[in-house]
Amino acid sequence: MENYNIRKARIKDLEKIVALSYKSAILHQKLTPYYKVSKDLKEVLFRSLKKNIHSSNSCILLAEEDGKMIGYLLAFKIDRLEMFEVKEVGFIADIFIEEGKRRMGVGEKLLKKCYNWFKEKNINFVEINVQILNKEAISFWNKKGFKDFSIQKYKKI
Repeated sequence: MENYNIRKARIKDLEKIVALSYKSAILHQKLTPYYKVSKDLKEVLFRSLKKNIHSSNSCILLAEEDGKMIGYLLAFKIDRLEMFEVKEVGFIADIFIEEGKRRMGVGEKLLKKCYNWFKEKNINFVEINVQILNKEAISFWNKKGFKDFSIQKYKKI
């Protein structure tokens, strides 16, 4: 990896973040029809990411190499049900690294910065969802110490 840095997203980054998020959504759509994206995906992503850039309960991090965006991470602070002792957890909604830049430590650097943000919010547990057919992502998260604890299922009716 050449020169790359990790930083928080700014509103001026929005178009580039949408482009990466779009690639991530298309990748997920290819894995299962359950994640078929809407026709206005780019507009939806733009509105959603714009809202998240300004939210104190979300964190969008960017990985840049020589001024070019090569990856991003989207995370939230979420509330759990009152019946649980742990009331708030972190949730990593998406992480995407450009194809030619994977397995070079970019994802790990994004995660470390994200963990720091969670710690600033007094969050000690982090959750993720991974598509069962996304073997590359499963391997990544397993190597980062994430444990299986739930299975989500769907059925068209």
